[in-house]
Amino acid sequence: NLLIDSYEVGGQNWTPRFREEFQKRRDYDLLPYLPVLTGRIVESGEISERFLWDFRRTIGDLFADNYYGYFAELCRKNGLKASIEPYDGPFECLLSGRDADIPMGEFWVGGGESNSCKLAAAVGHIYGHPIIGAESFTAEPSVGRWQNHPYSLKAVGDLMYTAGINRYIIHRYAHQPWTAPTMLPGMTMGQWGTHFERTTTWWPQGGAWIRYLTRCQYLLQQGDGFWIGSDVAGENAGRLCFGLVHGLFRLGIYHRDRERLALKDSRSFAFDRSRATHWAAYPGLTPGAINPSPLRGSFVSDAHGMACSHKQAVPYGPILQMKCFSSVA
Repeated sequence: NLLIDSYEVGGQNWTPRFREEFQKRRDYDLLPYLPVLTGRIVESGEISERFLWDFRRTIGDLFADNYYGYFAELCRKNGLKASIEPYDGPFECLLSGRDADIPMGEFWVGGGESNSCKLAAAVGHIYGHPIIGAESFTAEPSVGRWQNHPYSLKAVGDLMYTAGINRYIIHRYAHQPWTAPTMLPGMTMGQWGTHFERTTTWWPQGGAWIRYLTRCQYLLQQGDGFWIGSDVAGENAGRLCFGLVHGLFRLGIYHRDRERLALKDSRSFAFDRSRATHWAAYPGLTPGAINPSPLRGSFVSDAHGMACSHKQAVPYGPILQMKCFSSVA
């Protein structure tokens, strides 16, 4: 199993073959529109915005295909599984997690709900990956430094189960070459993470907690997910997307990636790839007759589906447009 950790190298918007790839994927040459990237208007404001959309869409597609997708392909050719944390970068997060065998998020000691763990669960639901992982119990120095123990860790770990995680990848375990008491507590990964290794003082007594984690994860891996609604995270391709994957509703996120996204029992969602406005079809669900009581927000209906009027602040800018729907998986 190989892992691509969260993307932490900033924005990227050009490669030697980007113009060629743009032409192939968008069916026109970007050269006349490059001044738009400097804040200028070419032809009209609408045309310039459409170019920016295509430009960002191409960046997202290239990340998904040539970085994350190619990584997963190489893993499988060599008999390995691919784990991917598909966030914090200038791409579409849900699409970038498409080819992972194990989509992953992360959560920190002392933190609350994790947007990245919700994202990982959404990737798994959309693409049919039953194992949802998390870089678990990582910690900053102020809450690390051998201060953690099962009692201090259990609550945030249980919370992540409710976000959809069913496999912990504990951050971190350091190999310990020494056993002499004068050398303890031994090696570390610098200042980061929960110090989870045989040299910690509670290691002999920690077996009960480990057995609890094992039982919880085993049971959660046997079930199917249930989720209610979403914001359209795919609208954020080509921008730093972690902020947009701030879950509108607690239990699910969807996006458009394919024209039809098959679900169980022949149910499906259909999306118009060519428009920013999305149309959602769901057998047995009548636009205008939906009961919004399980969701936080109100609904209006038009020819393209059910638009959610709920507004949610996000760290990196506004959500341009949302479409919401109900679903049971």
